[in-house]
Amino acid sequence: MKSNAEIERIAKLPLGHRLVHSLKSALAWERGEINLRVTVLPAPPAKLNGNQIRRLRKKLHLSQAVMAGLLGVSLKALQSWEQGTRRPSASVLRLFEVLKSNPQALLGDEALGVRRRNAA
Repeated sequence: MKSNAEIERIAKLPLGHRLVHSLKSALAWERGEINLRVTVLPAPPAKLNGNQIRRLRKKLHLSQAVMAGLLGVSLKALQSWEQGTRRPSASVLRLFEVLKSNPQALLGDEALGVRRRNAA
């Protein structure tokens, strides 16, 4: 793995030199001489229709205003999603995934009616 200084040095080279360096690195990888760091991204969040959004909100016993505040969007935005006139962004869809799989992560135990013992 190259150091930051080495990466910065290569970045300052003329384009032709950078291309040659990249091709040499590709050949070294193909021969198994070097390993590359691989980052696997999660699949895009599933699309939700208005009925699915409304059902999730009601399952969590949240008003539209509270759900909108939790997601950091306006009440009008949430209403338009539930009515099907607009669609939420990918980042909001990701938050819906978290709410479906682990609502405590966003709501906390108290909001879900889970009582904690007082530390004595």
